[in-house]
Amino acid sequence: MKRLLVLVLCFCALLLNACLVVRPAVPTISPIQQRFNAGLITAEDLPRGWGHRELYIPDIPDATARTVVFYGEDPRTSPVAVVNQEIMIYADEEASESAFESIVDEAIPPAHADRWVWPEELEFENHADEIVIGCLPGSMMTCSFVARYDDMIVRVYGQVFEDRWMTMPQFRQLLERVDERMEAAKAP
Repeated sequence: MKRLLVLVLCFCALLLNACLVVRPAVPTISPIQQRFNAGLITAEDLPRGWGHRELYIPDIPDATARTVVFYGEDPRTSPVAVVNQEIMIYADEEASESAFESIVDEAIPPAHADRWVWPEELEFENHADEIVIGCLPGSMMTCSFVARYDDMIVRVYGQVFEDRWMTMPQFRQLLERVDERMEAAKAP
């Protein structure tokens, strides 16, 4: 009888222990993080060989933002080819409209805007509410893309070369991919 009692107590203890086991919570991703995940570029969006990804959380007034940076070569060597994408999500569309011009002015400084050109190769159908593209010509062209999608602004900065790392057709493909991603990242 004593043995049966011990066996019943052990069984009850196991059963109670099984009930009390804390199962790990399934991680949930916030709606805003889901939008960043949909909008941010990945290595697959870039020409082969790009890597050394870095992710930052910049401090942008009145917005929640994420910046991702990819390097065409090891960032500890020279020269360094860089592609940078920053997504800023504002409280509403009106706030993003208000911020758009100042973001454009940061990307393409008004004092030197006459030196920046919008290459025909970067003309494409897009989903943006507003868009500005400018490239500063040279042996290594610096290009900036700023576009507004509802309550979001995206800024892409890249170095474009004639024959290596990122060519103009590859940069156009990247911008088309960014446009697709930003359309997918819009709030439901």
